Amino acid sequence: MLAFSMIAYSGEAADYYMQALHARNENNNSEIEELLKKGDESLHKAHTQQMDLIVKEANADDVPYSLVMVHAQDHLMNAIIIKNLVVELLHVYEYVDKTNHHD
Repeated sequence: MLAFSMIAYSGEAADYYMQALHARNENNNSEIEELLKKGDESLHKAHTQQMDLIVKEANADDVPYSLVMVHAQDHLMNAIIIKNLVVELLHVYEYVDKTNHHD
């Protein structure tokens, strides 16, 4: 079922983004970009599946609706929010690092 793969890809993306934040917290800066890239790849897969459903609905094709599909949409939205927050937090870390090195 499409919804389950959306959940899996979204969860995977969120996990990669959180791993990137944890890598920064542990000063493993060399891992951050790779983890963000992996998160983006998983998020892209989930988003592509969502867009396929949107296109089907726009073409008046039958699109299955279920509680599982709503749950999949929730996971995708959460992964996007997590990405945005992690990226912003990484920018804050970068700013703080630059500020502290100028003292």
